[in-house]
Amino acid sequence: LPTFGPAWVNVYGSPREYSDMSDQYDYLNMGILEGIAYRARMLVEVSTKLNELPSEPSPQAIEQADVARVRQYFLRRRKFTLRTAFLEATMLPESVSDSPVSFEISIGNYGNQLDPNVPPSSSTTQPTNPVTDGEKYYYLPWSGTKPCAIVDCQWE
Repeated sequence: LPTFGPAWVNVYGSPREYSDMSDQYDYLNMGILEGIAYRARMLVEVSTKLNELPSEPSPQAIEQADVARVRQYFLRRRKFTLRTAFLEATMLPESVSDSPVSFEISIGNYGNQLDPNVPPSSSTTQPTNPVTDGEKYYYLPWSGTKPCAIVDCQWE
């Protein structure tokens, strides 16, 4: 008889904007179309039984032996570090010249300063006011010092 799992099923939704207001991609969170941003995963097992009709569908717990087997092979966490050095930021448009500019790096949610679910990291550059090149564009005056950013993360 057909069975599935236990296996991980990934759940995707709309891109995270960290806003209370709805956006144009909210329908992706409703399952209308396939989402584009990872949200979570579920450990699922589906089995078929002959001559049994359930009175109503109800979820059942997965046996602990199966959970332990999945944990042994799939829940090992590996540590990764992303290190970046910014060499220059040139040709910035005039529209960003009014306020300081900083850059943020991330791997998934790791490094995102607005996400409270991940540990903090030094994933952003110091805010710097753009300087004009005397013509049309602006640049960040990093000169001899190059900002660095680091993101530590763990993945299975």
